Amino acid sequence: MAAELFGPAKSVEKKDTGRALQYLILVAVVLTCILAYGPMLEQFFTGTDTITLIETGRINNFQDFRHILTQPLMAGSDFLRIAKFYRPVSTISYSIDYWLWGMNPAGFHLANLVFHTLTCILIFVMMRSSFGLRSMPAGFGAIIFAIHPILVETVPSLDRRHDIIAGLLVVLCVIFCAKCLFSQNQSRRYLWISVACQIGAIASKETAFFVPGLILIFVSLFAPPGDERSRLRYILNIWCPYVFSAFLYLLWRMYVLGGVGGYAAANHGSWSEKEQYVGKMAVSYLYDLLSPVDSMWQPALTTPLGITLLGAVIVILPLATEFLLDATRHTNSGHSDHALPKIRVFLMCWLLLPLGVYSLTLTFGHRGMYIPTIAFSCLIGLNFQGITPAIEAAYPSVKKTLLSWKGNLFLAMLPKTVAIAASVCVVCILARYSPVLCNYGAWQASADLSSNLLRQFIISASILPDKGCVFVNQVPDSMANTSDGTPQPKEVAFPQDYSFTSWLKLYLPRCHARVILGKRSKAKYFSGFVRLTNCMWTKRTLVVFVSMGKSDKVR
Repeated sequence: MAAELFGPAKSVEKKDTGRALQYLILVAVVLTCILAYGPMLEQFFTGTDTITLIETGRINNFQDFRHILTQPLMAGSDFLRIAKFYRPVSTISYSIDYWLWGMNPAGFHLANLVFHTLTCILIFVMMRSSFGLRSMPAGFGAIIFAIHPILVETVPSLDRRHDIIAGLLVVLCVIFCAKCLFSQNQSRRYLWISVACQIGAIASKETAFFVPGLILIFVSLFAPPGDERSRLRYILNIWCPYVFSAFLYLLWRMYVLGGVGGYAAANHGSWSEKEQYVGKMAVSYLYDLLSPVDSMWQPALTTPLGITLLGAVIVILPLATEFLLDATRHTNSGHSDHALPKIRVFLMCWLLLPLGVYSLTLTFGHRGMYIPTIAFSCLIGLNFQGITPAIEAAYPSVKKTLLSWKGNLFLAMLPKTVAIAASVCVVCILARYSPVLCNYGAWQASADLSSNLLRQFIISASILPDKGCVFVNQVPDSMANTSDGTPQPKEVAFPQDYSFTSWLKLYLPRCHARVILGKRSKAKYFSGFVRLTNCMWTKRTLVVFVSMGKSDKVR
């Protein structure tokens, strides 16, 4: 069946330069990831929930492991006042990190980097082996994903590892599902591995509940030909394990959380207000893929209409071209390439299904763009597939005159040429603002601020009795824009009250002081000092003020 669906891939393999090129591309992907996110290994703990995830995820005995499997995320902390989630797989990753590295932040950042690099490698494997693409387009897709600027919202922040692990397991799920479909004996072993990857992805982040729908689309597109009844039976035979396992997991999740879970304040008012929120969400979703940094494009393309047209040229126009080429080649030579349009439809569904999940749950953040960006990067890479064969078909011989050209193929290739040109422009702009070339210093500033703040907080809180109370005022909750206009992440995170409480439990386990955050502030400097001033304290109460300034004032 693989030969039927991806017949052109066999001839592609003969023309490819072989394994050496594939290894070279994989090395390039790994180096790109290291260049983009290697500097974060020197940072302190980043993210709002990181300290609490570490503190509540420690495994000292079997009861702790059972607690992770049977309790909500960050159970025992004040985070449950904000939201209720169940993510045991990603929680266990923090447990392993703590067991390996203790409270060394470099080890946790290294795990994020490794997970992200593995995802990029698996994207190449999926495009190359599962979709039958050439090595170069598959490598382009993996590298585009590695450098996409929107991922600076996810990879450097330790508490957003849920998205990275979920994305990695979704790609693995598709790879093993393809192995099940296209292997000669159609081994059920690959099917159950794929189902396990789906459950792992959902157990990492609930966004992955779209995977059963994605698998249904994949199997429907690439199921073997036959009469309708036998084909439907085959599709259901493959798809039902995904649905049943996801349904059973959902029941268990609802039992653990005592309901559906989610954020406590995700109502968004009336239906009209919800519709407006979903509309804004869709626009932001599109901007995050094509224009994640403000002022990336000329003013004509910064409008929603301009960005929408650009997305249509990159994603939809090649699909129309592939259908035209398919019809033209079939008419002229009796040969038809069915794979590329089906792959593109599948990736387009992958791109849109997470948006459906966000619309249903009314929760969206830039950090949640990790999984959709996988499909977007693959679509960009797919645009470069078959350029040389198409040109050879349209221009059979340079020595022949213009009259000998295959005009119908030439006209069919024009939209593809426009799409490729637009894709090249998008890739160049994304590379210009990628973390390889731009220093997104807000995460470093957030890490430095959290480091000084939490370490001085321990000193201040150590004078309190066992069940005292600490009021912390002027803790930053946002970062001001830089004066030089350099790009920065949109959702830089800072500690919350439960972050301070977890920090106390980690370093002063006998202290059960309650931490209350007062009025928050806005950090104005990226490099500076943080000072905690004990303004007032009694036997059981301490009031702490945070003061910040430029580093040269300290000197």
